[in-house]
Amino acid sequence: MLGKGLVAITPQYVTAYAHLLGYPPGDIVAVTGVGPVVTDAQVHPARAELAARAWQARRLSSEQLSNPIAVARAMLQS
Repeated sequence: MLGKGLVAITPQYVTAYAHLLGYPPGDIVAVTGVGPVVTDAQVHPARAELAARAWQARRLSSEQLSNPIAVARAMLQS
């Protein structure tokens, strides 16, 4: 929804994406201009693994991503 412009980019999202991507939140705030860093954000204990999976997912084709996307949509609707 962020990519489609349906949800506003907030400091909470910027901080969460920084943690997901493995970057210091202050760096992402500096690049995006959306801040300040949310200092009390809870960081997922598996953030390093999540960042690694996100980085690996960039090589997947749209066909390969279609099943997880369908599952995620089904989860949201239930």
